[in-house]
Amino acid sequence: MHELKRFEESLSSCDRALALRPDFADAHCNRGNALNGLQRFEEALASYDQALALQPDSAKAHTNRGIALHALKRFDDELASYARALTVQPGYPDAHFNAGWCRMLRGDFRGFDEYEWRWKTDRSKHLTRNFAQPLWTGANDAANRTVLLHAEQGFGDTIQFCRYVCRSSRA
Repeated sequence: MHELKRFEESLSSCDRALALRPDFADAHCNRGNALNGLQRFEEALASYDQALALQPDSAKAHTNRGIALHALKRFDDELASYARALTVQPGYPDAHFNAGWCRMLRGDFRGFDEYEWRWKTDRSKHLTRNFAQPLWTGANDAANRTVLLHAEQGFGDTIQFCRYVCRSSRA
């Protein structure tokens, strides 16, 4: 139901599961996701906290908790949740990606390194482009070389960032 954005039904399903098994950490976490979808962020936090009380080593619950904190604009707490997720599971792509997003939002552009983890998240793996040319990461000089650019996100982002390419190609 959550995938279909039918959040009320998702919440109801989680509540039924928890009535049968109150100690089911994943159901508490999924309940938090449904509440996030309904924009009931404080309640979502309580569900994630319950999931973490039952299963403190859940990188997913720590990360989802960070997403609710983001919606509440509690960015320091959000980053702390991602840090806890990464303590539990250092290679958890969603925690890295979300931490990078939060850092960039706050003007800390070192977050771009973690933002690159988006390619390893389940929601973005299928978007990876496999060009024959090597990926340019900025580690070496691009002067007198051809750099292939391609759209990654929406048209608005593509148009927005084209101005930087045009500006830097004249420099």
